[in-house]
Amino acid sequence: MTNYYKILGISEDASIVEIKAAITDKLLEDGPEAQPVMKAIYDLLTDPVKKAAYDKRLSQHLEKKYTVTVERNIPVCVYGPPPIHEETVVIKK
Repeated sequence: MTNYYKILGISEDASIVEIKAAITDKLLEDGPEAQPVMKAIYDLLTDPVKKAAYDKRLSQHLEKKYTVTVERNIPVCVYGPPPIHEETVVIKK
C-alpha cells in the first residue's frame, strides 16, 4: 500500500492546509505529469471520510508483521566439515 504522507513529506496528522501546501510543492517539483496522481491524493486526503478510511487501512497495513521461513538442505558430514574441494590421489607401487 502506498503511503501518500511519505510521498508528500508530511505527518499523518497534517492539517488540510499542510496537505494542500505539500501537494502544491510536489507539483512544482515534479511538473505537470504528476498532476493526475496529485489530484487523486488531494481528493483522498482532503475528504474527511475517505481520509479516515485510508488512515485505517494504512495503519493496518503498517502493523502487519511478515515472517519468512527459509529451508536449506545442508549435507551433514559425520567425519568433520565437508571438503572444500576434491582431489584424486594416485598411489604407485
